[in-house]
Amino acid sequence: MTSENVIESGILFFVPELESLVGPWRTRYDPSASQGFGAHVTLLVPFKPARSVTPDVVEDLRSFFAEQRLPPLEFGGICAFPNAVYLVPEPEDAVRELIKALTQRYPDAAPYGGKIPLEQLVPHVTVAYSEEPETLVTISEDFCRASAARLPIRADIRQALLIVQDDDQKPRDRAVLPFHV
Repeated sequence: MTSENVIESGILFFVPELESLVGPWRTRYDPSASQGFGAHVTLLVPFKPARSVTPDVVEDLRSFFAEQRLPPLEFGGICAFPNAVYLVPEPEDAVRELIKALTQRYPDAAPYGGKIPLEQLVPHVTVAYSEEPETLVTISEDFCRASAARLPIRADIRQALLIVQDDDQKPRDRAVLPFHV
């Protein structure tokens, strides 16, 4: 979600199997955790302005997700962007293909507002953010030590969620979007 005055929506899926591992790190180092976002993979943000998320759009999303299959995912690879430590879902291509299909269905909703080309998008669960490179290295090293015996973690994702920011800029679940099982 954005912190601008534009009310946005997004589509993601939670990974509760990771919460006991990454939750303490996210609480300390990821601002989205304070908004109630647990461990999750973002599929499409921003999606649409809240006023454009009509019942027809929600029904179309439910229809789309009802046709999608997502295999069991395994989270074991610890990686880093210049400002974040994250876990990669495997098979990564399955999540990337889901994002691609979603953006083909909604071509006016480019991932991250078009700032990241689709072919460069990296599906991930954020563990921690830091704008300080030295801090990020320390976080990464500490997280690697703390998680080594617990990874990989397998997750069966059964649904995505449509999240919409209300007028008060707080994100709210708007619709559950079950995958085909």
